[in-house]
Amino acid sequence: MPFARDVLLECFDKDVSSNFAKLIKQGTWSPEIIKQKFKRAAKPQSGDLVLMRPRLGRHSSHVGVYMGGQVVHLTESGVTAQSLSAFTNQFSTIRYYRHD
Repeated sequence: MPFARDVLLECFDKDVSSNFAKLIKQGTWSPEIIKQKFKRAAKPQSGDLVLMRPRLGRHSSHVGVYMGGQVVHLTESGVTAQSLSAFTNQFSTIRYYRHD
């Protein structure tokens, strides 16, 4: 989650630190917290969080930041940007959340 917070601050001048202070302190995050702190959006805009729920057999939910038609997120090999269509085979649900 610190990655998404840093992207929002550095690229979009959106400081969401207070929304995630408890999560960062705990070292974990949950989709429920994102749903409480951000408003769901029907279509993504640059700067929106992208919450992805895995298909069966995958480990946990994943979060990225929507930027210019791609999702920037962390992988085992580092930071990557992928089109939304690249996620449709990996994740069963993809939702967008916007910070005011």
